[in-house]
Amino acid sequence: MIDAKTRYIVLIGDPVEHSLAPIVANAVFEREGANYAYIAVKVRPEDLESAIAGLKACGVVGLAVTIPHKIEAMKYIDEADDFAELVGALNLIHFKDGRAIGYNTDGYGALKTFEEEGITLNGKKVVILGAGGAGTCMAYQALLAGAGEVVILNRTAEKAYRLVENVKKKMGCCVEGRIGGLPLTKENVTESLQPAEVLIHTTSVGMYPNEAETLVRAQQLRPGMVVYDLIYNPLKTQLLKEAEKAEAIPINGLGMLVYTCQRAVQVCTSIEPPLDLMKRVAIEGRS
Repeated sequence: MIDAKTRYIVLIGDPVEHSLAPIVANAVFEREGANYAYIAVKVRPEDLESAIAGLKACGVVGLAVTIPHKIEAMKYIDEADDFAELVGALNLIHFKDGRAIGYNTDGYGALKTFEEEGITLNGKKVVILGAGGAGTCMAYQALLAGAGEVVILNRTAEKAYRLVENVKKKMGCCVEGRIGGLPLTKENVTESLQPAEVLIHTTSVGMYPNEAETLVRAQQLRPGMVVYDLIYNPLKTQLLKEAEKAEAIPINGLGMLVYTCQRAVQVCTSIEPPLDLMKRVAIEGRS
């Protein structure tokens, strides 16, 4: 029950109406008998700075940060963990001792998801759709996991090129010849996917309420290719339906939700959340 002593974790983004994170985290707090609550608040890009300052002033313990704020929010923290610093994007802010500490746990969530599916990125060609906060994170994580080649496609080509250059500057000679960027066109997607083994979709295309949309069709995919869509609402996006038609391996974003929510609870409350409960609640929430 919420009372005057309840501490809050607040999800900020635009949109946030689709998020299951409050349901998943609050199930943990209820089981543990912990006086915390996880709520979601829509924050427009132009209001981000004032929203972060205001929520900090209100005494919330942390912010979960989602589309489209993951990169911009880096401007409003005092320090960051190593991965957030490397990527230049975050998905979690912990307010501690008057300071705002940024974390990026998206890479952790993706790797744990791949581990569950018995998938490794080592030596593989990875195509990433989107060069925003999530796409940036996936690019770095894929290279750190040993991907042989990473190709980033984005509708605004300059953003993809800029990401590639930033990765090269930060990671140095170890990624030379292993990363490139292209405009996101049908022709470039088709050509990039021909030799690819893993496709990672990080844009909002296909997210509720626009479930019929997709950037890729079945004829552009191959049997056995891994198709990872970070979206979890709906659980089976149009992209994943196309993957099934092509006999590819479809993976939705539910694991990412659970693992990043797990880390938010751990960091902000020191509670060790039960993963089995979180997974069950997430699945029930979607069904």
